[in-house]
Amino acid sequence: MGAARARLARLRATARRRASLRTPRQPRAAGTPVRCGVRIARYVITPEQRAFWSFQPLRTPPVPAVSHASWPKTDIDRFVLARLETARASRRCAPADKRTLIRRATLDLTGLPPTPEEIDAFEKDDSPDAFAKVVDRLLASPRYGETWGRLWLDVARYGEDDYRSLDPKQRGYNPYPNAYLYRDWVIKAFNDDLPYDQFVRAQLAGDLLGEPATRARTLPALGFLGLGPWYYDNGAVEITRADERHDRVDVVSRGFLGLTVGCARCHDHKYDPIPTRDYYSLAGVFLNTSYHEYPLVPKSVVDDYTLQDKQIEKKEKLLDEFTRTESTQLAETLALQASSYMAAAWKVTRRAEGETSRRSSTPRSSTTSCSIAGSSSWRSRRVLSVPDQVAGDDQGRRQRRRGEEARRRVPGAAARRDVRPQGDQGRERHHRREGADRARRRRSRASCRATSSPTTTSVPAAGSS
Repeated sequence: MGAARARLARLRATARRRASLRTPRQPRAAGTPVRCGVRIARYVITPEQRAFWSFQPLRTPPVPAVSHASWPKTDIDRFVLARLETARASRRCAPADKRTLIRRATLDLTGLPPTPEEIDAFEKDDSPDAFAKVVDRLLASPRYGETWGRLWLDVARYGEDDYRSLDPKQRGYNPYPNAYLYRDWVIKAFNDDLPYDQFVRAQLAGDLLGEPATRARTLPALGFLGLGPWYYDNGAVEITRADERHDRVDVVSRGFLGLTVGCARCHDHKYDPIPTRDYYSLAGVFLNTSYHEYPLVPKSVVDDYTLQDKQIEKKEKLLDEFTRTESTQLAETLALQASSYMAAAWKVTRRAEGETSRRSSTPRSSTTSCSIAGSSSWRSRRVLSVPDQVAGDDQGRRQRRRGEEARRRVPGAAARRDVRPQGDQGRERHHRREGADRARRRRSRASCRATSSPTTTSVPAAGSS
């Protein structure tokens, strides 16, 4: 009883001590969000974050004054020269010659070096606006849009197939057959000098711009969002759709804002003033979007194409089924003839072995050779036709049969083979006789092969004349 009372006293003292440390509950401020009974601090952007240079609006800064007023030709040159003078750099670059100037401009605007004809024409042009005419010509070239449009395609993570090389049809790759339409639209936008605000709107909401009759011009711009990855293999539908929205939030924020808003998917951004609330506000915009393919031809053409595509698919299915059935039936039919094929293969193999053994046992005197005209060496190749092979095989069998009959007519040969003498001496004599008979049979077979060797013909070796 005393131990129980002491333990209870300790528990009460601990409870009173914890109650004294507990702070009184503060009233919730107006506008403070509460989630699951927990107050969430509102995200506040500090004045230092707002003053960051990339968040400032565009403005025209004052042009700095320079001491060498004759060197700069544009206001940009004045900024460069002011920096050089601040760093006390006494050396300034000299003006570039015409050949260097046209090479720099052509490589920068078209990505290609100038041709010799273009260089000669620029060097011979002494007019004050000679370089301006070169720049106008390069800007009007289709190569300009191809070169600089490529830079934006990198920002838009453009690709003509799924970069993960995954495909629901198990082909090893997942192509985007109409991706080139977005690529061509970007190139044309650069060549047409499309204003930047229209360039942005067309890629975000090209299906809502302009009149329906002229909307087909901006529909390819939707490839900016439509060509992103589709996470069909991520399992749960909720996770799949969330990953697709995340890709769109990331490409829009990186491409148009220069911010990594995608980092705020799980927590407030650690460096930029981007809370998680802003991330999901932007993701909610893409939650209401859906993937749709817009045909660039009339509806009647689309319906006709769809009908023919279904017919082709049906015929391909029938063809696959027919091929599978015929293959199965042919395999079952030929399986019953497997023994015939094996016997034929055995005969061919045995015939080849017999020919090899006959050639190896044929005396050298039975083979004739002829001289090679214009050659200092003797080279020959024996040619044996199929009828000669068959005739040789038949003759060899007849000779071996005659030898066996002759051995049977030898008195006492059969008796020696059949009688099994008893005792050690008898067995020894029997083994010697058997060895002598085997040696005699080997010599007889060798002589039969030598006499039955087919006629051989010598012809010039390959490559000789």
